[in-house]
Amino acid sequence: MTNVYDFDQAQRLWQNSASAQLDGSLDKNPDDVAKAFDYSKTTGVDPSTIHENLDEFESDYKSGLASRLIRDNPTIASFINAHPLHAGLIHDDLGRLDQLTETLGKIHQSVGDSPLKQGVKGFAEGFGAQGFGHWQETLSPEMKALSEKYPISSQLWTLLGVPIEVGMRGFAGILQGAKATVKGVARQTGATF
Repeated sequence: MTNVYDFDQAQRLWQNSASAQLDGSLDKNPDDVAKAFDYSKTTGVDPSTIHENLDEFESDYKSGLASRLIRDNPTIASFINAHPLHAGLIHDDLGRLDQLTETLGKIHQSVGDSPLKQGVKGFAEGFGAQGFGHWQETLSPEMKALSEKYPISSQLWTLLGVPIEVGMRGFAGILQGAKATVKGVARQTGATF
């Protein structure tokens, strides 16, 4: 009989404990608790400890993760250092950018001097490295004088022309890229044109 009584008592204690824990957790946000468990899986820190200071832990975790990504990814570090506002532009996309640059690096290493690489180089050459609005440098002297006299109007025209310029330069890049790809294939296969 003693064993049955002990079992019943243990079951009641167990149920009471669960009930007390539920009552004590009604004020907790389930999303915050889920975050604590997620961070626990990643870091190995007890989820209860994380939940007690979730905002601080989350901030420290993200800061440490960002520091590691910047340290290990020179492409991202270069971009951030290129302009004071770049960090604010990408801080919430660091993980995805790290994956992207890693993937592109692997593609770059595996491609070597392939026709695909030649095509990408051709596209870049066809698109051009000069800034948008560079066509203003080829204007007649009269138009240059007007651009210098009315710089704001000139910049507005440049801004309005960007979509057209992107389309034209993109098309030129595609043509140049296709040409370079075909030449690369021909070089690899020994074909001549």
